[in-house]
Amino acid sequence: MARFAGKFEPMSLRSGAVGSSAGSAASAVSVGDIFSSVRESSPRFDEIANTAMTNASHEKQAQIGADATVEAARIGAKATERAAAAQEKGSMFGAIGGLAGAAMSLIPGIG
Repeated sequence: MARFAGKFEPMSLRSGAVGSSAGSAASAVSVGDIFSSVRESSPRFDEIANTAMTNASHEKQAQIGADATVEAARIGAKATERAAAAQEKGSMFGAIGGLAGAAMSLIPGIG
């Protein structure tokens, strides 16, 4: 291994024939302008999230409304069924009463 007795100069990483002006181009552009430009064209995540929450709320409201409609129909059907059963019992008791009345008229001394 060789020892350097004099001044040490590190090896240059530049190409021998081609120069670059990247440094001067970098200083000509504002980082703030770049950020603003990128930010203006980026998605508005707050608006996307707000829209998603609004849509979820509307879906939930529709679900609750549909459930309420189904439950109201079920209650109405049950009430109709009970009313029909009560009417049938009433008709049956009326018929029995009519028969009893007719039978009583056949018994001498009661009717």
